[in-house]
Amino acid sequence: PAPRRAPPLRARPMAPLHDALVSMGVQVQPSEGWGHLPVTVQGPVDVTLDEVSLRGDVSSQYLTALMLIAPYFPNGLRFMLTTPLVSRPYIRITAAVMAAFGVPGVELGDRIITVPAGRYSARQFTIEPDASSASYPLAAAAICGGRVRVPGLTNTSLQGDAAFCQVLARMGCEVVQDQWGTTVSRHGELHGIDINMVDLSDLVPTLAVVAAFANSPTDIHGVAFIRNKESDRLSDLCRELRHAGVDAVDNPDGLIVRPGAAHTATLATHHDHRLAMAFALLGLGASGIIVEDPDVVSKSWPDFWTMIESLR
Repeated sequence: PAPRRAPPLRARPMAPLHDALVSMGVQVQPSEGWGHLPVTVQGPVDVTLDEVSLRGDVSSQYLTALMLIAPYFPNGLRFMLTTPLVSRPYIRITAAVMAAFGVPGVELGDRIITVPAGRYSARQFTIEPDASSASYPLAAAAICGGRVRVPGLTNTSLQGDAAFCQVLARMGCEVVQDQWGTTVSRHGELHGIDINMVDLSDLVPTLAVVAAFANSPTDIHGVAFIRNKESDRLSDLCRELRHAGVDAVDNPDGLIVRPGAAHTATLATHHDHRLAMAFALLGLGASGIIVEDPDVVSKSWPDFWTMIESLR
Protein backbone atom coordinates (compact mmCIF):
# COMPACT_ATOMS: atom_id res chain seq x y z
CA PRO A 1 0.00 0.00 0.00
CA ALA A 2 1.03 3.57 -0.54
CA PRO A 3 2.60 5.16 2.56
CA ARG A 4 0.66 7.86 4.33
CA ARG A 5 2.41 11.14 5.01
CA ALA A 6 1.81 14.26 7.06
CA PRO A 7 -0.22 17.00 5.34
CA PRO A 8 2.77 19.33 4.67
CA LEU A 9 4.67 16.59 2.86
CA ARG A 10 1.60 15.58 0.86
CA ALA A 11 1.29 19.19 -0.30
CA ARG A 12 4.83 19.46 -1.62
CA PRO A 13 5.10 19.47 -5.44
CA MET A 14 6.79 16.27 -6.61
CA ALA A 15 5.64 16.31 -10.22
CA PRO A 16 9.15 16.91 -11.63
CA LEU A 17 10.36 13.66 -10.08
CA HIS A 18 7.22 11.69 -10.90
CA ASP A 19 7.23 12.93 -14.51
CA ALA A 20 10.88 11.96 -14.87
CA LEU A 21 10.25 8.49 -13.47
CA VAL A 22 7.37 7.92 -15.87
CA SER A 23 9.62 8.95 -18.78
CA MET A 24 12.03 6.26 -17.55
CA GLY A 25 9.38 3.56 -17.81
CA VAL A 26 8.40 3.49 -14.14
CA GLN A 27 4.74 3.19 -13.12
CA VAL A 28 3.71 6.00 -10.77
CA GLN A 29 0.24 5.79 -9.24
CA PRO A 30 -0.82 8.68 -6.95
CA SER A 31 -3.53 8.07 -4.37
CA GLU A 32 -4.78 11.66 -4.43
CA GLY A 33 -3.49 14.10 -7.08
CA TRP A 34 -0.74 13.85 -9.66
CA GLY A 35 2.62 15.06 -8.43
CA HIS A 36 1.82 14.59 -4.74
CA LEU A 37 2.20 11.95 -2.05
CA PRO A 38 1.03 9.36 -1.20
CA VAL A 39 2.15 7.48 -4.29
CA THR A 40 2.88 3.90 -5.36
CA VAL A 41 5.95 3.38 -7.54
CA GLN A 42 6.58 0.18 -9.49
CA GLY A 43 9.45 -0.77 -11.80
CA PRO A 44 11.23 -1.88 -13.76
CA VAL A 45 13.06 1.15 -15.06
CA ASP A 46 14.14 1.27 -18.69
CA VAL A 47 17.92 0.90 -18.37
CA THR A 48 18.43 1.38 -22.11
CA LEU A 49 17.80 5.11 -21.70
CA ASP A 50 20.71 7.51 -21.88
CA GLU A 51 18.86 10.82 -21.42
CA VAL A 52 16.19 12.14 -19.04
CA SER A 53 14.55 15.58 -18.99
CA LEU A 54 13.28 17.24 -15.83
CA ARG A 55 12.60 20.63 -14.31
CA GLY A 56 15.25 22.18 -12.10
CA ASP A 57 13.36 25.13 -10.64
CA VAL A 58 11.30 23.31 -7.99
CA SER A 59 13.91 21.41 -5.99
CA SER A 60 17.42 20.08 -6.53
CA GLN A 61 16.50 16.99 -4.49
CA TYR A 62 14.84 15.28 -7.45
CA LEU A 63 17.93 15.66 -9.60
CA THR A 64 20.10 14.34 -6.75
CA ALA A 65 17.90 11.23 -6.43
CA LEU A 66 18.21 10.43 -10.12
CA MET A 67 21.94 11.20 -10.22
CA LEU A 68 22.55 8.66 -7.47
CA ILE A 69 21.06 5.79 -9.49
CA ALA A 70 22.45 6.91 -12.86
CA PRO A 71 25.79 5.03 -12.61
CA TYR A 72 23.87 1.73 -12.70
CA PHE A 73 22.57 2.44 -16.21
CA PRO A 74 24.83 0.74 -18.80
CA ASN A 75 25.81 4.08 -20.35
CA GLY A 76 25.14 6.33 -17.39
CA LEU A 77 22.60 9.11 -17.82
CA ARG A 78 22.49 12.63 -19.18
CA PHE A 79 20.00 14.96 -17.47
CA MET A 80 18.52 17.80 -19.51
CA LEU A 81 17.17 20.58 -17.30
CA THR A 82 14.16 22.26 -18.86
CA THR A 83 14.29 25.17 -16.37
CA PRO A 84 17.13 26.83 -14.41
CA LEU A 85 18.45 24.80 -11.49
CA VAL A 86 17.88 26.04 -7.94
CA SER A 87 20.08 25.17 -4.94
CA ARG A 88 22.99 24.22 -7.21
CA PRO A 89 25.45 23.75 -4.29
CA TYR A 90 23.54 20.61 -3.30
CA ILE A 91 24.21 19.14 -6.75
CA ARG A 92 27.91 19.87 -6.32
CA ILE A 93 27.75 17.99 -2.99
CA THR A 94 26.03 15.06 -4.73
CA ALA A 95 28.76 14.88 -7.36
CA ALA A 96 31.52 15.11 -4.75
CA VAL A 97 30.04 12.33 -2.63
CA MET A 98 29.54 10.13 -5.69
CA ALA A 99 33.21 10.63 -6.55
CA ALA A 100 34.23 9.77 -3.01
CA PHE A 101 32.38 6.45 -3.28
CA GLY A 102 33.89 5.46 -6.61
CA VAL A 103 31.98 7.31 -9.34
CA PRO A 104 34.05 10.32 -10.44
CA GLY A 105 33.56 12.24 -13.65
CA VAL A 106 30.12 13.77 -13.14
CA GLU A 107 29.89 16.82 -15.42
CA LEU A 108 27.86 19.75 -14.10
CA GLY A 109 26.79 22.09 -16.87
CA ASP A 110 24.30 24.92 -16.78
CA ARG A 111 21.42 22.88 -18.18
CA ILE A 112 23.07 19.48 -18.78
CA ILE A 113 24.28 17.12 -16.05
CA THR A 114 26.16 14.02 -17.25
CA VAL A 115 26.72 11.02 -14.98
CA PRO A 116 28.97 8.19 -16.22
CA ALA A 117 28.34 4.51 -15.68
CA GLY A 118 30.09 3.03 -12.68
CA ARG A 119 29.78 1.21 -9.39
CA TYR A 120 29.94 2.53 -5.86
CA SER A 121 32.42 1.03 -3.42
CA ALA A 122 32.40 1.06 0.37
CA ARG A 123 34.79 3.33 2.26
CA GLN A 124 35.18 5.26 5.46
CA PHE A 125 33.72 8.74 5.05
CA THR A 126 33.82 11.74 7.37
CA ILE A 127 30.62 13.78 7.32
CA GLU A 128 30.92 17.53 7.82
CA PRO A 129 28.87 19.34 10.46
CA ASP A 130 25.51 20.35 9.02
CA ALA A 131 25.94 23.92 7.78
CA SER A 132 22.18 24.53 7.67
CA SER A 133 21.82 23.65 11.35
CA ALA A 134 24.97 25.61 12.20
CA SER A 135 23.31 28.75 10.87
CA TYR A 136 21.12 29.00 13.99
CA PRO A 137 23.83 29.30 16.66
CA LEU A 138 25.86 31.51 14.30
CA ALA A 139 22.82 33.73 13.81
CA ALA A 140 22.34 33.82 17.59
CA ALA A 141 25.76 35.47 17.89
CA ALA A 142 24.71 38.03 15.31
CA ILE A 143 21.46 38.82 17.13
CA CYS A 144 22.65 38.78 20.74
CA GLY A 145 26.31 39.69 20.39
CA GLY A 146 29.05 37.59 21.88
CA ARG A 147 30.82 34.74 20.12
CA VAL A 148 29.83 31.32 18.73
CA ARG A 149 32.20 28.75 17.25
CA VAL A 150 31.25 25.66 15.20
CA PRO A 151 34.19 23.22 15.08
CA GLY A 152 34.65 21.24 11.89
CA LEU A 153 32.70 23.63 9.63
CA THR A 154 35.76 24.74 7.70
CA ASN A 155 36.64 27.01 4.81
CA THR A 156 36.79 23.94 2.55
CA SER A 157 33.22 22.83 3.25
CA LEU A 158 31.29 21.38 0.32
CA GLN A 159 28.03 22.83 1.60
CA GLY A 160 26.61 25.98 0.09
CA ASP A 161 25.08 26.94 3.43
CA ALA A 162 28.58 27.18 4.92
CA ALA A 163 28.71 30.58 3.19
CA PHE A 164 26.05 31.91 5.58
CA CYS A 165 28.80 33.22 7.86
CA GLN A 166 29.93 35.48 5.02
CA VAL A 167 26.40 36.86 4.80
CA LEU A 168 26.63 37.69 8.50
CA ALA A 169 29.99 39.36 7.81
CA ARG A 170 28.30 41.61 5.25
CA MET A 171 25.82 42.59 7.97
CA GLY A 172 28.59 43.65 10.35
CA CYS A 173 29.70 40.50 12.18
CA GLU A 174 33.30 39.44 12.63
CA VAL A 175 33.90 36.05 11.01
CA VAL A 176 36.83 33.66 11.16
CA GLN A 177 36.54 30.58 8.96
CA ASP A 178 39.63 28.38 8.75
CA GLN A 179 40.71 24.76 8.57
CA TRP A 180 39.43 24.13 12.10
CA GLY A 181 35.96 25.65 12.07
CA THR A 182 33.84 28.80 11.86
CA THR A 183 33.55 31.55 14.46
CA VAL A 184 31.06 34.43 14.38
CA SER A 185 31.00 37.34 16.81
CA ARG A 186 29.43 40.80 16.86
CA HIS A 187 30.29 43.93 18.78
CA GLY A 188 28.84 46.71 16.60
CA GLU A 189 25.54 47.27 14.82
CA LEU A 190 23.98 44.97 12.24
CA HIS A 191 23.31 46.42 8.79
CA GLY A 192 20.64 45.43 6.31
CA ILE A 193 21.72 43.99 2.96
CA ASP A 194 20.42 43.20 -0.51
CA ILE A 195 20.99 39.52 -1.29
CA ASN A 196 20.07 36.81 -3.78
CA MET A 197 19.65 33.64 -1.71
CA VAL A 198 18.99 31.14 -4.50
CA ASP A 199 21.96 29.08 -3.27
CA LEU A 200 21.14 29.57 0.43
CA SER A 201 17.40 29.13 0.27
CA ASP A 202 16.98 26.98 3.40
CA LEU A 203 18.37 29.86 5.45
CA VAL A 204 15.92 32.54 4.32
CA PRO A 205 13.92 32.34 7.59
CA THR A 206 17.16 32.54 9.59
CA LEU A 207 18.37 35.63 7.77
CA ALA A 208 14.93 37.27 7.94
CA VAL A 209 15.01 37.05 11.73
CA VAL A 210 18.57 38.42 11.90
CA ALA A 211 17.43 41.25 9.62
CA ALA A 212 14.79 42.25 12.16
CA PHE A 213 17.63 43.38 14.47
CA ALA A 214 19.56 45.38 11.85
CA ASN A 215 19.60 49.16 11.50
CA SER A 216 18.36 49.22 7.88
CA PRO A 217 16.12 47.11 5.61
CA THR A 218 17.13 43.75 4.13
CA ASP A 219 15.92 42.71 0.68
CA ILE A 220 16.02 38.94 0.06
CA HIS A 221 15.31 37.74 -3.49
CA GLY A 222 15.82 34.86 -5.90
CA VAL A 223 13.79 32.42 -3.79
CA ALA A 224 10.28 32.22 -5.23
CA PHE A 225 10.54 28.41 -5.15
CA ILE A 226 10.60 28.23 -1.33
CA ARG A 227 6.85 28.81 -1.26
CA ASN A 228 6.58 25.06 -1.85
CA LYS A 229 8.64 23.78 1.08
CA GLU A 230 7.14 22.39 4.30
CA SER A 231 5.34 25.73 4.46
CA ASP A 232 5.09 28.77 2.24
CA ARG A 233 8.40 30.10 3.52
CA LEU A 234 7.69 33.57 2.19
CA SER A 235 4.10 34.46 3.09
CA ASP A 236 3.91 32.27 6.23
CA LEU A 237 7.24 33.62 7.46
CA CYS A 238 6.24 37.24 6.89
CA ARG A 239 2.81 36.77 8.46
CA GLU A 240 4.29 35.41 11.67
CA LEU A 241 7.00 38.06 11.84
CA ARG A 242 4.32 40.74 11.52
CA HIS A 243 2.46 39.12 14.43
CA ALA A 244 5.56 39.86 16.49
CA GLY A 245 5.76 43.47 15.30
CA VAL A 246 8.40 43.02 12.60
CA ASP A 247 7.69 44.79 9.30
CA ALA A 248 8.12 41.94 6.83
CA VAL A 249 6.47 41.87 3.40
CA ASP A 250 6.77 39.11 0.82
CA ASN A 251 6.82 39.62 -2.92
CA PRO A 252 6.83 37.13 -5.82
CA ASP A 253 10.58 36.57 -5.61
CA GLY A 254 11.41 37.03 -1.92
CA LEU A 255 10.75 39.40 0.97
CA ILE A 256 11.79 42.68 2.54
CA VAL A 257 12.38 43.03 6.27
CA ARG A 258 12.44 46.47 7.84
CA PRO A 259 13.88 46.56 11.35
CA GLY A 260 11.66 47.18 14.32
CA ALA A 261 11.23 46.22 17.94
CA ALA A 262 9.68 42.77 18.19
CA HIS A 263 7.07 42.27 20.89
CA THR A 264 5.33 39.43 22.72
CA ALA A 265 3.60 37.03 20.34
CA THR A 266 2.68 33.39 19.81
CA LEU A 267 4.00 32.27 16.43
CA ALA A 268 2.72 29.35 14.36
CA THR A 269 5.30 27.08 12.74
CA HIS A 270 3.04 25.90 9.89
CA HIS A 271 4.50 22.39 10.35
CA ASP A 272 7.92 23.75 9.30
CA HIS A 273 11.05 22.99 11.31
CA ARG A 274 12.96 25.91 9.79
CA LEU A 275 10.30 28.43 10.78
CA ALA A 276 10.30 27.05 14.32
CA MET A 277 14.06 27.35 14.63
CA ALA A 278 14.10 30.85 13.15
CA PHE A 279 11.40 32.01 15.55
CA ALA A 280 13.46 30.63 18.44
CA LEU A 281 16.18 33.07 17.39
CA LEU A 282 13.64 35.88 17.48
CA GLY A 283 12.93 34.84 21.07
CA LEU A 284 16.61 35.21 21.95
CA GLY A 285 16.55 38.84 20.89
CA ALA A 286 13.06 39.78 22.10
CA SER A 287 11.11 38.72 25.16
CA GLY A 288 7.76 36.98 25.17
CA ILE A 289 8.05 34.95 21.95
CA ILE A 290 6.19 31.64 22.14
CA VAL A 291 6.71 29.06 19.38
CA GLU A 292 3.77 26.75 18.76
CA ASP A 293 4.39 23.08 17.98
CA PRO A 294 8.03 23.19 19.10
CA ASP A 295 8.53 19.46 18.49
CA VAL A 296 8.44 20.06 14.73
CA VAL A 297 12.21 20.65 14.97
CA SER A 298 12.69 16.90 15.49
CA LYS A 299 12.69 16.50 11.70
CA SER A 300 16.24 17.86 11.50
CA TRP A 301 17.51 18.61 15.03
CA PRO A 302 15.80 16.84 17.96
CA ASP A 303 18.10 18.55 20.51
CA PHE A 304 17.60 22.02 19.08
CA TRP A 305 15.87 23.45 22.14
CA THR A 306 18.66 22.20 24.40
CA MET A 307 21.12 24.08 22.20
CA ILE A 308 19.03 27.25 22.39
CA GLU A 309 18.87 27.09 26.17
CA SER A 310 22.65 26.68 26.32
CA LEU A 311 23.04 30.05 24.56
CA ARG A 312 21.03 32.03 27.10
